[in-house]
Amino acid sequence: KNQWAYEEPSESMLFILLLFQLASILPLSLFCPSECVCVSDGLASVSADIFQGLVNLTELNLSKNQIAKLDANVFQGMTSLNDLNLSGNLLRKLPQTLFHNLVQLKSLILYSNQLETLENEIPPQLFWHLPSLLTLTLSNNQLQYLPAEKQLMGHMPRLQELYLYNTNLNTVPWNLFANMTGLRALNFHYNEKLSSLPRDLFCCQTNLQKLSLKYNNLQHLHPDQFSQLVSLKILLLNDNVLQSLSSRIFHNLPNLAKLELSHNHLSYLPGDVFEGADSLQSVTLGHNRWDCVCNIMDFVEWIKKNQRVKKNMFHFESFPRIKSIFLIKAFIVFCCIHIFLWGFKIS
Repeated sequence: KNQWAYEEPSESMLFILLLFQLASILPLSLFCPSECVCVSDGLASVSADIFQGLVNLTELNLSKNQIAKLDANVFQGMTSLNDLNLSGNLLRKLPQTLFHNLVQLKSLILYSNQLETLENEIPPQLFWHLPSLLTLTLSNNQLQYLPAEKQLMGHMPRLQELYLYNTNLNTVPWNLFANMTGLRALNFHYNEKLSSLPRDLFCCQTNLQKLSLKYNNLQHLHPDQFSQLVSLKILLLNDNVLQSLSSRIFHNLPNLAKLELSHNHLSYLPGDVFEGADSLQSVTLGHNRWDCVCNIMDFVEWIKKNQRVKKNMFHFESFPRIKSIFLIKAFIVFCCIHIFLWGFKIS
């Protein structure tokens, strides 16, 4: 038989050719199942109609691409979408109506993009139309400014987790979290320029159970900073530059179980600073700048009376042998006597 003779194509071959032809002219939506992860490594752009007709799609992952811009209507028909991951792209601006039809969205991840200021790149009220959202991640962007006049977040009572870390923020508006009344975990850490917090920043988070403010640059906290966090169980304040704390700062935290204050610039704590924190189980205070002065005695008495609390207490670099509560107290008494005699001698 002549190897170059013409042969009729088989039915399977015709079907494959037909699929290739259709794929070149029809939108992606007709080939995607109702539940899928649509991810394409290296994708640089997304056309406005690429997801047209995907009304049953529940999960869309466009992470780790090179998308720099999104059309305002690209997600318009995706009314069943639950999870949207846009992390690891090159997004600098987001259209104001980008998420307006995603009424079923539960998780929105915008981690690691190139968003810089929320005044220009992220318009006010961007997240106002996401009533079902449970998790929002804005971390690892170079955010510098958040507008106070028009709230970024609308009424989001179901939001449970917010991630806003590794930014260039040095402060935030007092009403940033005001509409997040159902928030359970707030990860607001690793913001090296964040030096202060508005007094009423946590005014409405009565359901918050975990608050992480570690590795910021906080120098001062208002005495009533946490007064509304009656459900709080975990408070992470370690690795800041706090120099002092008000005696009432933890007084309205009856459920607080874990507190981290290590690696700050604390030299003294009031003796009644933990009054009312009856659920406290763990406190870390190491690597601070404790002063050998008599007014620290009240706090040492609290340590003595609360042996149930697991403590990583004082870290005396110059006095490594001082470890037990008794030796700490004896050491401070010795210092107080020394200070008293030295003062008497001078006078």
